[in-house]
Amino acid sequence: MAKKQKQRNAKARRWIAFPAFELFPPADILGLDLLCLMSAYNDMLRIVDWMEVYQHVPKDPLAKKLDDQRRSMQWRLLLGVLHEALKSLKRMKGDQRFKELFANLDDNGNNAYEGLLPILSWNSSDEPKPLGVFLLRVRNQGAFHYIRNHFGDGLSQLKQSFGSVDDGFILEGNPQKGRIRFSFADTARNAAAFGASLDVKRLNMELDDHLQEVWKVIGLMNHFLQSAFFSYCKMRGFEPSEDGDNFRIQPTRKSKS
Repeated sequence: MAKKQKQRNAKARRWIAFPAFELFPPADILGLDLLCLMSAYNDMLRIVDWMEVYQHVPKDPLAKKLDDQRRSMQWRLLLGVLHEALKSLKRMKGDQRFKELFANLDDNGNNAYEGLLPILSWNSSDEPKPLGVFLLRVRNQGAFHYIRNHFGDGLSQLKQSFGSVDDGFILEGNPQKGRIRFSFADTARNAAAFGASLDVKRLNMELDDHLQEVWKVIGLMNHFLQSAFFSYCKMRGFEPSEDGDNFRIQPTRKSKS
């Protein structure tokens, strides 16, 4: 684990410098939407990095329960941010200058966008895409909001699936100076976001199918954004050039007649 982490952190990094407010003026709507999408993608990478740090599964049952709930929180956050990222892409697609940006995408960017396009129809008049519905439900009921009705839905699903059962909270330390992890609250929230079923194997298989799609979508987002950035630079009259070990985005050189 430590070796893998060290190798990941040892990746070569190169600075891509640009005149910030010339390339991204505050009034440029397409540029603002692109920055929104880039920021959402950054947040997804941070969550993925956080997930990769914790690979060890505790043996203690209560510690394992807490670890499971941490991982479910990470998934809820990742899925919620992915929903917002796709929402930002859909908004950017509606900009009148998006056609020009799209026309300047390279093959990787074009293929990535074509792969993302079907996911953007989750709230269209047509039959919603399963992944889009899944992301919307997790975003609304498990990522950013704490709504009493959502917890009520989660409790109802748990009761319907499992009947009358014991659950509880976890006390860490002694009652005087310790702290309580209110784990059952997360159980109710996870049920609202992901569902609750006696057929745990089937539920896990359904979740796994969606989560495999999520990794694919994040990869497509990476390819699209890299291509979209350079396409946007071209639209703004800039081009990349090598600057020693790094790169610089600078005004496009006009050819001599």
